[in-house]
Amino acid sequence: MSRTLLAFGLLALVAGLTSAQDTPAEEKSADAFQIVVQAHQMSALASKLKSPEAHIAAGSLFLEAQARAKAAPEQRKSEVAVVDENGQPVAGAKADVKLAESFKDLADSEFEAASALGVHLKASRQVDEMVKLARTRDYSTGARGAIGGAITRIGILPGNVKGLDSKLEQHHFTFVFQPGVMAGVGFKSDSSIRVTVKVHGTGTVLNVTEYAGQATWVPKPNSDGIATITIHNPHKFPARYTLVTN
Repeated sequence: MSRTLLAFGLLALVAGLTSAQDTPAEEKSADAFQIVVQAHQMSALASKLKSPEAHIAAGSLFLEAQARAKAAPEQRKSEVAVVDENGQPVAGAKADVKLAESFKDLADSEFEAASALGVHLKASRQVDEMVKLARTRDYSTGARGAIGGAITRIGILPGNVKGLDSKLEQHHFTFVFQPGVMAGVGFKSDSSIRVTVKVHGTGTVLNVTEYAGQATWVPKPNSDGIATITIHNPHKFPARYTLVTN
């Protein structure tokens, strides 16, 4: 097993398990959101590198996110539609989007992946010891978020048969965030996707074509809290993405 990967995984694990009990409420909420985004990104990296340490770090971050949530995450009021390049609904099209599993289930999946890699790398004992430590650690001492917790959605956009410049088959989300409280959006995908986030009363806070990205903002106190997220697949093959909102 690579000593570099082992050190990287352990450092990430330690970083993800730090607490911030004296942090202001708005920053705690931001921290909780960042943890979920980082967990998903760590999971993607673990799969790419086939690193059990990184899988354990991702699982630990998911458990940390579960502990920091003030309560079980509520399904924030939202709508999703398939729209064309003019922003008009595509007749008969249905967005392939679903809520992800619970944070605990996501953590269990990471730990199982780590254990499987441990067998493959002939390092089962060492990996299982790290998994046991991560599973049994008391995560309740960390700071709790100011609101219900981050929500993860998983979506699949079909291949774009009209080429890179076409915007057909976009997923268009409309969310209502709480005015005056930190709002956040993060994403990752198995291929580069175009993600645009527009906030009523503020404007565009994110407009990128990447494998991953994120944005945070505070909706103005007197605003309606509405933000729209448009996701476009510029490739001719399907794109599977994960969208995280707080």
